[in-house]
Amino acid sequence: ELVEAQAAYEAGLKANPKDADLSYNLGLVHERLGRRDEAVTAYRAALKQDGKHADAWNNLGVLLEKRRKSPPIDSTAPPKGAKDEGLLAL
Repeated sequence: ELVEAQAAYEAGLKANPKDADLSYNLGLVHERLGRRDEAVTAYRAALKQDGKHADAWNNLGVLLEKRRKSPPIDSTAPPKGAKDEGLLAL
């Protein structure tokens, strides 16, 4: 149902690209789907459309704070607790 909501908000934005509430709601959907970058983009779009959209300001701030506190992903590091067996593991 979240994917359906995403499609509906995207269709609404095509018809009314200046609707801050549609952008905000799209951000909520992205956030619930775990798509933080897309949520940030949607919240920023809502704020561009309405700079006084308090909920968009709040959610954007929360997401940016979460991003700041998240450790960087090091794809070369083995998972925590994994044994480093080098090429022998292949």
